[in-house]
Amino acid sequence: MTCVYRSLPSEDDQKILAYGCLGLQNEETIAEDLEKTILCLCQGYRRVLECSDIPKIFHDRDFIYMLRELRFELRPSSESEDIIIDGIPPNSLLRALEDNFNGITNDEFEKLTQIFFKTIQEKNPDFELPKKTRHNNIYRDIITILKDSMKLDSVRRRLYGRYKLIIDESDDESAVHLLFQTGILDPEQTKV
Repeated sequence: MTCVYRSLPSEDDQKILAYGCLGLQNEETIAEDLEKTILCLCQGYRRVLECSDIPKIFHDRDFIYMLRELRFELRPSSESEDIIIDGIPPNSLLRALEDNFNGITNDEFEKLTQIFFKTIQEKNPDFELPKKTRHNNIYRDIITILKDSMKLDSVRRRLYGRYKLIIDESDDESAVHLLFQTGILDPEQTKV
């Protein structure tokens, strides 16, 4: 058996990849904070891959889909004569991480989240993880993540392009029935 592993792209290649996934061109005018955030996202991803506390299950595809999801958060701003692409809100990054870097324990996911946020905070100290309160857990549960991902409108789903694979190993399709009962799947729009 032969296993082929692709090496991590160079920092320049990763920056070009990030800009492309975010739908940005190098000649576009983007806010300085956004430019720093993009570089920090690349650096944060590299740190996640190097972290011994996080399972080695994540790859470039997870980073790419996270960036493609974040693309929807970029909004033009016309504060000056030029149109400038604004930044990525912290809550949007958290949601994109939940959607694309999950499948690990809660502690591992919190560590992963901290890596990304702390990397961005090195360049932008105001970029903070939403605050956890007694009545507000900042992290969504798996059911909510699945439910939210199934609600994407068709244009956004087509542009984002990430699929959810649910393997039901039961003999009676009980996992599928559970997805219908919890409202994650709409029986009118779903074929089994």
